[in-house]
Amino acid sequence: MPKPEQPEFLTAAESELMTHDRWTPKGVRRVPIRFGQGVRGNLFFKEGQAEKMPVVIWLHPLSYHSGYNESYGVQGTTVYHRMAENGFAVIAYDQCGFGLRLLEGSDFYEHHPRWSRLGRMVMDARDAVSFAVEGKGASSGAIPELDRDRVFLLGYSIGALTAMYTGALDDRVAGVACFSGWTPLRDVTKTTATGGNRRLWELHALQPRLGWFDGREGDIPFDYHDVLGQVLPKPCLIVTPKRDRFADHSAITEAIKQLRLAKPKQAEAALTWQSPDDTNRFQADQHQQFINWTKSFQKQVP
Repeated sequence: MPKPEQPEFLTAAESELMTHDRWTPKGVRRVPIRFGQGVRGNLFFKEGQAEKMPVVIWLHPLSYHSGYNESYGVQGTTVYHRMAENGFAVIAYDQCGFGLRLLEGSDFYEHHPRWSRLGRMVMDARDAVSFAVEGKGASSGAIPELDRDRVFLLGYSIGALTAMYTGALDDRVAGVACFSGWTPLRDVTKTTATGGNRRLWELHALQPRLGWFDGREGDIPFDYHDVLGQVLPKPCLIVTPKRDRFADHSAITEAIKQLRLAKPKQAEAALTWQSPDDTNRFQADQHQQFINWTKSFQKQVP
């Protein structure tokens, strides 16, 4: 992969453009960081904490214009600031094709015709884990000591898929939280209403090879309950609101049932599935769901 022509870290002008500091609470700091193949982001943390900080890697939704920054109904403060207020060190960065990396997505397949944008997003997430666990990368200033045993993936919408695949592939992750973002690949009974797999391979060009299975979805060699089965026995939080217009709730219910049948002991010990009577959104109460979930098992993490 060629080295991108860009400053080593996010500049003050770039962060001002993307309003990274707009909702900063008192006592929360932002330090630009870099890791992986030219990925630039920020580390948010609360000043004055002496102990090692658990880490949250924030994986944002399909926010092309704003990247990892929220612009869809901020309540009080953003997710990365709220996590920092609650004692986490938060790694936040724009995923491939979003925000300051928008143009990276527009010509991605000219440079990588045998790859996928989702594959690049998973690679970047694993590189973020390497930053937290192994110190691979750099920061533009002093950062706190990070707890390598408590690195959590928090994803919403497409970020939930990134978190799911990354959690399945990377054993260094302590827990995975997925809010919305998926509906079973093989079930097409409500494709007209939800968009189905076309949202992934056509509308957003995230997994082009899924298009090979258009009209024969039953031949897809795996589905999300298989991926989640690989995430286990890591603690896993799945939140699928019943009124998510991009998902078939009955198919999701069946997928969770299949997962529990396939891995009953691991699912009972590590899987938390919440299905609120709500729409597809990610605001203050969803942030709190994640915080409460981590508190319920963090004491068990060595």
